[in-house]
Amino acid sequence: MTDWDDYRFFLSIAQTGNVSGASRRLGVNHSTVSRRLHQLESRLGVRLFDRTPGEYTLTEAGDTVLEAALAARKSLAEAQERVLARDTRLSGTLKFSAPEHLLQIVVLPKLGAFQDRYPDILLRIEGQDDIVSLQGYDADIALRVTRRPAEGLAGHKLADKAVALYASRSYIEKVGGLTGFAAYPAHLWLGDEPSDKRPAWVDAHFYQARRSVQVTSSDALHIAARSGLGIAELPCRVGDVDPDLCRVPPMRARKDSELWLLYRRDLESTARLNVFREFLTNMIILEQDLFDGSRADASLDLT
Repeated sequence: MTDWDDYRFFLSIAQTGNVSGASRRLGVNHSTVSRRLHQLESRLGVRLFDRTPGEYTLTEAGDTVLEAALAARKSLAEAQERVLARDTRLSGTLKFSAPEHLLQIVVLPKLGAFQDRYPDILLRIEGQDDIVSLQGYDADIALRVTRRPAEGLAGHKLADKAVALYASRSYIEKVGGLTGFAAYPAHLWLGDEPSDKRPAWVDAHFYQARRSVQVTSSDALHIAARSGLGIAELPCRVGDVDPDLCRVPPMRARKDSELWLLYRRDLESTARLNVFREFLTNMIILEQDLFDGSRADASLDLT
């Protein structure tokens, strides 16, 4: 008899590359994942992975099972969502994804109003910077920072996303204030780039600056800047509303991407998705001038 749950464990190992990664993803202990894999291999009578320290590599049989398991998961998910798409009730679970900084600064502080109005809708929220696939059923609706949304999805552009250069008030005071800021010879710059390559804005405006620290996320970059560790290029929606940060020369915002609201076409008639889509749209539209930097631009002397 087939136990489809065993295939869930198998897929997690295949996607993470080892048992430890699968156990973290599934929220179970290491021995449970190993036991379920052994159980599946024994039932099929084949070895699905070649084991090496820290890495599980699919065998030829494993590749065959992976292809079939992915197809089966997709078919089951599509059948389930076709049923859910007919649901006109304002209740149930909705999977929502957005970059972490948008969740922390924009969405979560205002989510109470949505909960008060729709208490029977449970939002399952994924906060991360990397892409969560709506087409792969990892999310129902998502905020995406992109210029080219993936094909096959429904949605619309909400705002232009702009960036500017920021430093903490303590850093600005330490280097002598904004007057003569650009000419200061010993600036520190911050970045989340994985390589040692200097960002274009450093060479353009602070070519003598040296790197302060390297961080690996946009949230850490924000915290590093507000902690006085150097100059950072941040989204205007982050930097302009942080009282500990100030724009630094050249001051003006620069558009670098767009903010889109995207959702799966097969859920367009689902009531809970529609009310949450309207909530997100209204929330972002009210702040378009924060996202594109024009609100702060209007208060600065940029002549």
